[in-house]
Amino acid sequence: MTTLDSVTLGRIESSKRGVIHTAIRDRLIGKATVVVITARRFWIKGNGGGSPDRLHDLRSHTFTPAHTYSNYHILPVNLRIKNVEIGRVINADRDHSFKMYIDNIKKFSFYLEDSYSFMVTQSSKQLYKPYRLVRTKGQDITDNAGHYLGFTLTAVKPALTGFELEEKRGQLVLLPPPMDGPDDAIERILSACGKVSPSGESPPAWVDSLSFTKADLLQEDISKLVGQISKTRDEINGLERRKRAILDHRRLLYAKGAELEVAVVGAFKALGFSGAERVGGPDSPDCILGMDTSDYRYGLVEVKGADGRTKEQDIAQCIKWIDKAHDKGEKWPKPIFIPNQYRRMDYPSSLKDRLKFEEREIDYAKKRGVCIIPSCVLYEAVKKAIDEGAPDKTQVAEKIAGTDGVLESVF
Repeated sequence: MTTLDSVTLGRIESSKRGVIHTAIRDRLIGKATVVVITARRFWIKGNGGGSPDRLHDLRSHTFTPAHTYSNYHILPVNLRIKNVEIGRVINADRDHSFKMYIDNIKKFSFYLEDSYSFMVTQSSKQLYKPYRLVRTKGQDITDNAGHYLGFTLTAVKPALTGFELEEKRGQLVLLPPPMDGPDDAIERILSACGKVSPSGESPPAWVDSLSFTKADLLQEDISKLVGQISKTRDEINGLERRKRAILDHRRLLYAKGAELEVAVVGAFKALGFSGAERVGGPDSPDCILGMDTSDYRYGLVEVKGADGRTKEQDIAQCIKWIDKAHDKGEKWPKPIFIPNQYRRMDYPSSLKDRLKFEEREIDYAKKRGVCIIPSCVLYEAVKKAIDEGAPDKTQVAEKIAGTDGVLESVF
């Protein structure tokens, strides 16, 4: 930034500034380290190349005039620069990666006030969540009042699903300007990165063929640890998937519609009904449950989530599927109704309300042979099966088959 003065910046067309911005962003996403020597911010009017800029100040919610941009526009992060009187107290974290560079800085005239990330990647085929820039611990540079003279931001790729972990990518290192010329400053930065020797002379190529036995042994240890990290990451991802699959059963207590239907099928599978299948659709039951009891080969399931109470017409929907199946000449299936009443109320304090049905509803269910399994009852059955052991599927199927009315305990 110290060499990017107003004259130089004015020669760069808007479209080319966008190319620079994208290149820096892509390097961060590509796990590179991008080091920026900061400078005081200045604004210039656009040169007419490309589309005009209209920069948004996130704090005051105001815009700079169109066709105006700053020297910081090329970065994929919005920085607020505060100019101050000359200061001479510079503190860097003890293990800062660029301590060699920082030790040569004796004064400053501005500090970094805030930063906001707006890194986003998109594709015509896929839409990715935006990468986040997060502050890296142990890499801060401050003045005596704690204002930031520099810091490091790590690009983080967020997990696309609940089964993945966030992945750290590249780093954006912001450093205060040097006391001497840019060439010496860049030499010290490259030296800190291990790219050149402190004298500025790069080692010859044949040096890479030389090593130490101890260094080779350390490399073997490094390789083993890298392999362990990969294996551990896979194990963690696997455990996360198993944990999520278990916690997903909580949907039985709050979901409705398709989400509740999927949760009900998952619950029956957890109880041993591996052939449970979601059907759905306006002319089909929500779920088919293989039972293979003496009275019923399978059951037809109607699922309903409600903020308040379900209704008798919801129970009647079960009978519609039974009659339709019987018209096809099939053996009478078992009608099963799974309501999720008062789904937004705290559980288990709402248990009494969730199990409450009008007398006429219960009489109707008994008369038509409908087994009502409140979703909270199904939840408790799944919880018991997972924490204590799965029940005998045959006994559960017989219990459902033999219940006309409300079933308050599956096993």
